[in-house]
Order: sequence, then structure tokens, then C-alpha cells
Amino acid sequence: MSTKKKDYLDLNQENVLSTYKDCLIPKEDIGKNPAKECAVKIFTTESCGKDSPEVVFSREKLLLHYYNIAHLLGQLKVAHGGYPLFNLPMGFINFENKPWTKDNTTLMALYYMGVASRFLPTFKKAPDGDTVYTSSTLIPPSYPKWHPNFVALQDND
Repeated sequence: MSTKKKDYLDLNQENVLSTYKDCLIPKEDIGKNPAKECAVKIFTTESCGKDSPEVVFSREKLLLHYYNIAHLLGQLKVAHGGYPLFNLPMGFINFENKPWTKDNTTLMALYYMGVASRFLPTFKKAPDGDTVYTSSTLIPPSYPKWHPNFVALQDND
């Protein structure tokens, strides 16, 4: 039996930020138990020419919220086909082709959780040098519980 939570959260600012905050290691505890920490950047100097801030998550909490993170990411438009690569702003749009947030901090929180749980590779600079992109190929498409196309995520562990 899986110990991972399956809350099937709607993609919205409140759910993203509460999941993000629950997965974070408090600043005063960073470094106390490095084996239980997952330090993440969504882009690096090597991949984009600049570093994003490092965020430190609890490995245990990331595992606990694994399906919740997948379900939140899966409600993005980019997860619903036709977008194997996408740029940073494309994550503002949900599967209904509507903005789910206008807050850049909330979108970045979702991206950090996506990279930490390995649904998203780190962002890279495109060959044109102006665009930063990542891949959606590892994100399982999903719908909110209220949607007629909703299907529960399957346990793979």
C-alpha cells in the first residue's frame, strides 16, 4: 500500500502554495540532516546562464506529496498534448486554456516542486538564446475531481 497522498487538488494558488510550504524544510533546519534534504534549482548558470535561488525540500514530504504534485502539474495545458517543450510563461495556463494564477511566485513554486519530484527537467536556454524551456513529457495529464474526464492516478509503487 502506498504512503503517498492522493488529494486530487485543484490547480490553484492556495493548493500550490500550501503543498510547497508543507514540502519545505524550515530555514533553521537546513543542513541538520542533509540525507533527508532535496536542494533544487529550476535553472542554473550551466543550463541558462544564470542561477535560480536554491530551495530545500524534505525528501519525505516530496514523496508524501508525489501524486499531489503530479496532479497539480497535470492540470497545466502543456501536459495535455502538443507541448513536449514549453517556456516559463506557458505554465500560467491550465487545461481549459485559462490562467490559473497571475502570481509569478506561485508558478515558480509549482516548477520547483516539479523539478524536485522529477516531473520536470531543469529549465534550459533555447538555441536562440532568448527563451528558457523545459519538457512536459513526464507529466501525466490530469483533471480536477469535478471534471467529467477526471481519472484517479494509478499506484506504480
